[in-house]
Amino acid sequence: MTTRAARLLPAAVVLGLLGCGGGGGRDATYTVGGAASGLAGAGLILTLNGGADLAVGGTGPFTFATPLANGASYTVAVKTQPLNPAQTCVVTNATGTVSGAPVSNVSVACTTNTQPVGGTVGGLAGTGLVLRLNGSLDLPVSANGAFSFPGSLASGTTYAVTVRTQPTGPFQTCIAAPASGTVGSSAVAVAVTCTNDTFAVGGKVGGLQGAGLTLQLNGGNDLAISSAGDFVFPTRLPRGASFAVTVKSQSGRYRELCALQGAAGANLQADVTTVAVTCQDVFGFLYTLDANRQLLRYAILPTRGDLAPFGPVATVGGASSAVAGTRAPDGKTLYLMDLVTGTIYPFRVDQSKGTLTPLDPASSGNPSGGATDLAMAPSGRFLYVSNFFTREIVRLAVDPATGAPSSPTPVASLAAAATDALTFAITPNGAFLYVLRFRQDSTAGVPSSLTVFAIDATTGALTAGPTVAAGSARRLSIDPLGRFLYAQGQLNEAPFGWPPVRLQPYAIAAGTGALTAVGSGHVFSNGYGWAMEPTGRFAYYRSTGSSTSGDNYLHAFEIDPSTGDILTEIATPTFAPGETGGAYVIDPTGSFLFTLTRPRRPELDEGAGSFGGSTFRIGFTNPGRLTSDTGNGGSLAGQSNVMLVVP
Repeated sequence: MTTRAARLLPAAVVLGLLGCGGGGGRDATYTVGGAASGLAGAGLILTLNGGADLAVGGTGPFTFATPLANGASYTVAVKTQPLNPAQTCVVTNATGTVSGAPVSNVSVACTTNTQPVGGTVGGLAGTGLVLRLNGSLDLPVSANGAFSFPGSLASGTTYAVTVRTQPTGPFQTCIAAPASGTVGSSAVAVAVTCTNDTFAVGGKVGGLQGAGLTLQLNGGNDLAISSAGDFVFPTRLPRGASFAVTVKSQSGRYRELCALQGAAGANLQADVTTVAVTCQDVFGFLYTLDANRQLLRYAILPTRGDLAPFGPVATVGGASSAVAGTRAPDGKTLYLMDLVTGTIYPFRVDQSKGTLTPLDPASSGNPSGGATDLAMAPSGRFLYVSNFFTREIVRLAVDPATGAPSSPTPVASLAAAATDALTFAITPNGAFLYVLRFRQDSTAGVPSSLTVFAIDATTGALTAGPTVAAGSARRLSIDPLGRFLYAQGQLNEAPFGWPPVRLQPYAIAAGTGALTAVGSGHVFSNGYGWAMEPTGRFAYYRSTGSSTSGDNYLHAFEIDPSTGDILTEIATPTFAPGETGGAYVIDPTGSFLFTLTRPRRPELDEGAGSFGGSTFRIGFTNPGRLTSDTGNGGSLAGQSNVMLVVP
């Protein structure tokens, strides 16, 4: 027994060992594994027979921890694909049967995924939008909706979508979001949002005291301004647009006017913050005509007499017309006359703001036209017009309520040659009208003549008085107190520039208006005009038109109060910019002298060049003296013979 048992023990041990997994017995178990390749992401999980999970962290061999019995079937699958980058791992030799040995031939091959880059565009209204991927791949986009760049990017790589070209027509700004990132496990979706480029227009209001100021942008978009300070129009303008800020309505404060600077521009590329609105009380208004016969309005600023331009308010006359002008003594009506047709254009003046309301034009009563001068009686009741062709003087009654002229009636006729012209001057008390007849063709030896007419204060009728020879006189002026008349004329013709002139004073007889020459007159090198300030103590003469720049000056003289004769020049002449003389006028208060000038031209061409202007203060430093420290240089534009001031 003992011997047989001893022989059987090793066999039992062997059978027991085979049942624990070794030796291929019925109860043996074996592991399942293999190798992973190409793995770059994280998070790969394999599963064995749908139950046992194995996290695989990198390329190389792997083995499931749970062994399978000999003869058991197996299936290896990917439970979770790796991310960062996103990959797709494919198992080969994934299924089989355990056959007496560990399984080690399962292969897991991983490849990195690629994803398209695209998205949607919204709000696109213009044309020319071009998107760019990663600084090199361009994609034109013509409409709202989905877009996609050609090709795709590997997961884990970075992307950047930018706008290479922004759309135009209208100008827009398109923004991509998210504009950059890392490609993940799904398609990249970028939202491109386009909005029209718009800019604000605004600035600052200074000095405003009254209520009612309204600004306007591009003819609409009203903005009420209640106080000084910053302002911005709520309406924004598209890129590339033009802008123009205007004053739709001034404040209700009497003679407070707001002027604009930097109020217009083109091709907007940024917000406008520099429109300056400066408001202040004004001294009065000045009106003149530019070279296109547009009637311009300026506000006269106090203290220095600077002029703030407020643009054209009307057009007077035809393309070839010359224009004369005068105003009612009370400053409520302006009268402009087309010298070709004789038509008078009256304008009612708003004395608070200086705006003009046109009245119905009136004919001067001369069917053939050809007016040469226009004057108003100091009473404001009558206008007088001269006719070049008939040599008649026509009276027009003025409606005292509206200022409109009407009822043209010839009231005088002068024997004159066909080339003679007539010009007027009326005494301040309205008693006498002086008519200067002069030969326009400058015929040698034919003197000018000067006739006085008594004015009927009730009817405006004229009664002729004495006529005196007036040498070469072509212009007349009367001192503000009605004591003296001054006749200015050229001594002779000059081949270039303006010839020397003689200024002849005449004493006016109080009862008859008869004229008596005072002395032999005064000769100036050249010049244009003679004007006196309201007291009659000082007069101003402009020497101009010469090829010598030193001749372009305003001269101030003291006047002998008893004889009207010129005494002495009271100061160094004041330089007046420009070449040929334009109009100059003293405001009725005697505070300022305004001049119009034309720039110097080497050829002394009187018919060319644009006008400029200057303001001079009277008596600021000493009685009668002129100072030119104002800022008007070149801001005043006009025609040489029209300049009207309403103080």
